[in-house]
Amino acid sequence: MSIWLLLKATHVVGAIMLMGPAFGYGIIAAMGQRQPQHRGFANTVVGVLDKRMFKPGLALVIASGLLMGILSLTSEYGNVFAEGWLIVSIIITALALGYSHTVHRGNQRRIGELARQAAGDGADAALEEQIVAVRRRLKIGGKAIAYSYGVVAALMVLKPF
Repeated sequence: MSIWLLLKATHVVGAIMLMGPAFGYGIIAAMGQRQPQHRGFANTVVGVLDKRMFKPGLALVIASGLLMGILSLTSEYGNVFAEGWLIVSIIITALALGYSHTVHRGNQRRIGELARQAAGDGADAALEEQIVAVRRRLKIGGKAIAYSYGVVAALMVLKPF
């Protein structure tokens, strides 16, 4: 087996590890929203999936992708860094990662704080309003991140330009 095929297989496995949780987060969040007593647990599940599946998958995808790109500079595969689909994929991934690790992560922390407040003192109308607003931002941001990775996956498979 060639190093290229091994890297490609690692890249695909990492992408699967990354995409599953990315689309599952919204389902978990919606379930927590429907059952307010479980909001904190839903947030914990998302955190565990993030640490055990999403981040390792992301690390595999980035590392194997970069290694394949470097290998392509010195092999018969041709310089993949010159491909338009790859450049666009890298830009989309960088934007999604930047948003995810700044704005989205802040919203996740905030919803965890609000869920703990609601569980401890009971949720009044103002607290519920804050929870709904942060959940809405998380839902929109989460979908944008997941669909961004979906677009990247499509670009990787189709190589349209």
